[in-house]
Amino acid sequence: MKKIIISLLALIFTGMAIAADGYITQNDYRTQTEYKIKVNANGDGTYSQGVQLSTHSKMMLWDGATTSTVDEDTNALVIIPEEHHQAHVGKAYRCVATFRELSPNATAYVLIRTTPTHETHINFSYNVGGNFIITLSSAPSVSSTGAELTVANLNQQDNSTIPANTKIYKPSISSPGTNIVDEIFIEGGSGPQSTGAGGSGAVEWILTGGEDYLVLMQNYGSNAKTISLIMSFYEVEE
Repeated sequence: MKKIIISLLALIFTGMAIAADGYITQNDYRTQTEYKIKVNANGDGTYSQGVQLSTHSKMMLWDGATTSTVDEDTNALVIIPEEHHQAHVGKAYRCVATFRELSPNATAYVLIRTTPTHETHINFSYNVGGNFIITLSSAPSVSSTGAELTVANLNQQDNSTIPANTKIYKPSISSPGTNIVDEIFIEGGSGPQSTGAGGSGAVEWILTGGEDYLVLMQNYGSNAKTISLIMSFYEVEE
């Protein structure tokens, strides 16, 4: 995957001269990929040799085929987050597991089974009708995978979108495995008039390929309550 270290671009705006061929060359040491940066200092589509960049220069990232733009007013690089890009190319997915009116102290399970060929980059969010405790574990003992949940591709306009390799189930469990995160308490209220709560993780988890992961959701209140677990993810080939 092509990545550009954005902090290096700041050095360019401090006055680096353009090379004789009209490009500034930058090597990505991680992928050994050479990137060239076009500079239009004249504002008319021509590329001048040997000039210094100014705040009015227009810069474009170019890999030999595709050009990425820069905002002309602020010189800020026009970028989108990685998960947004994955949605554009048809490799981002969403799955929702809802457990309605879960009894007090009852636990619901969601099994995430990754494929050996891909690592799964996933973010969890939730909506709860009351107090819940959520735990994430690995390598559970699975009695039955149960119903497979629908995984939707976020790009519904592209017929070439790729089905997810990661599978998600509502399983039966004989042992939860090894806890990765112990008992996150979600305060949604405990009485019959509780208002509920919602939230989302700020950073994605990267799940190892070819592994089973388990999300455990326990109703920690005194009344039956509903919980929805929303899983948004994309996959990267290992």
